[in-house]
Amino acid sequence: MPSSSGCGLRPAPVRGQALADHPEVAFAAATTGPTNLAAAVVCRDVYELHDYLTGRLGTLTAIRGIETDPVIRTLKGAAPILRLPASR
Repeated sequence: MPSSSGCGLRPAPVRGQALADHPEVAFAAATTGPTNLAAAVVCRDVYELHDYLTGRLGTLTAIRGIETDPVIRTLKGAAPILRLPASR
């Protein structure tokens, strides 16, 4: 089952281009409030999401903290829902 998550990130005062360049990141924006970067992350499943959050995202040394908001059910979106081929 596809897995997506909203992420609020607290980086050092830098630009978020390194985050935006990750293929898992469908959307990235500068924000205000407790976090100053927001990202929509789309992965094949929760295991891939975990690997991304603890692996590739963890390599960005400017990230000081992250809050994830896993999407349980999408009610409306700006893009089509990711459809994966049936398992073999």
